[in-house]
Amino acid sequence: MSHTGAPAISLQPDIAILNRLRAIQPLLLSLVGLVAAVVMFAWWFPALGRALPDGWQLMKFNTALGMALCSLSLHLSGRGGRRRMRGAALAALLTVMLALSALGMHAWGGGLGLETLFAGDAESSRPGLMSLQTASYLLLAAVVALLIRQRKSRFSSLADALTGVLLTTCLVVLAGYVFGAARLFGQEAEVRTSPHTLACMLILAFVAVARRSEYGYFSVIVALGLGSKMARMLAPVALLLPFLLAYIAAHGAARGLMASPYALALSTTLTSLVFFLLVVLMARRINELENDLRDLSLKDELTGLFNRRGCYLLGEQSLRDARRARSTLSVLYFDLNHLKRVNDELGHDAGDRLLCEMVSVMKLGLRANDILARLGGDEFVAVIRGDLHESRRVVRRLRETARARAANSPLEQGVSFSVGSAASGEPGADTFDGLVRLADQRMYAQKQAFRRGLEPADDAAGPGLAMNG
Repeated sequence: MSHTGAPAISLQPDIAILNRLRAIQPLLLSLVGLVAAVVMFAWWFPALGRALPDGWQLMKFNTALGMALCSLSLHLSGRGGRRRMRGAALAALLTVMLALSALGMHAWGGGLGLETLFAGDAESSRPGLMSLQTASYLLLAAVVALLIRQRKSRFSSLADALTGVLLTTCLVVLAGYVFGAARLFGQEAEVRTSPHTLACMLILAFVAVARRSEYGYFSVIVALGLGSKMARMLAPVALLLPFLLAYIAAHGAARGLMASPYALALSTTLTSLVFFLLVVLMARRINELENDLRDLSLKDELTGLFNRRGCYLLGEQSLRDARRARSTLSVLYFDLNHLKRVNDELGHDAGDRLLCEMVSVMKLGLRANDILARLGGDEFVAVIRGDLHESRRVVRRLRETARARAANSPLEQGVSFSVGSAASGEPGADTFDGLVRLADQRMYAQKQAFRRGLEPADDAAGPGLAMNG
């Protein structure tokens, strides 16, 4: 029984994917915490700093502390519980303070005085000051961490929007490195974002998106539907491939392999081509899905023929086409004999084989452009172009085919059927439904004759053609 409040199956989350995301998040957050801890200790202990690669000091102490606090906040909020949630909120609020202090220094030269509170930075012209983009990122990340578990509330949409902005900020900083625009935000070289800071940014943004996929807008990424599967397949390509192509072009220009304008033209062309191919791939997949859905709604699962809905949909269209062409359309209504007895005595598997044998007979005796349908149970319909004389020839051909196959068939019961025919233009056959009803009535009359042991001649004439095969 369906429930109107239950989400569609395609929108329900894939539990296996959620479990994998939940398993990897603590590892990623621990990695951020480890990087931050190493940098903080390097600021405290210069001997450790001298052992680290050049450039480590570009991650200021407060940057490392903010990354560690954001990582801690996301880690605690992932486990739930009142005390853990309070700890997560406290860590996020401390990050907000660090970010606001740095933003105040960038905006008007005065913040909260936290830049050198924990560690000195005497060699810098702006001691302890993190870059503008890093401070903006930490502020966004902290607010996202505060709202990370919001669902079905006015704050849920805000959390999703800020998570999107957080991801965008990471991509902008990444673009600065890929395109050689390290000063993309107008910063001096000594307050630019460091590579290890960028790595921490990307990890925290990934965790935020993964966490919001459990509660909000990003849940489409982890859902069971085919659209979600396509998103999981194409999203990494759409996000990362432009950067890869741009990097290759920039690297080629720097090495003198091609001039910068040619490199830009090449990367732009390749990016356009890749996205065009992605659009084509999505279009093909959607068309395949549409065909699958049409088959599910219009086809009979056992026989592969059209079901009642498909029969009427195509039959009505064929009748309209026949009228425009001033030709005749006929309907043959079949009833498969002995199906109930076969089911009762030999089992439903034998009955299914008999139904499939009937389908084989119909396909061999009818044209490829005729409409074949199973209306249900032991009843079949064929929609053909031609009058009752053509119907008579078709029935005779079907009977001969059934007899020939029965002689060489391993089935316990050969195909035997009763059939009635009706043609457009007859009284009561103004609509396709009228055609089917009229053919059904004539088939029923033939069925009764068959039960009485009567069998009409093959060349039986008259509008009420009815034959037993």
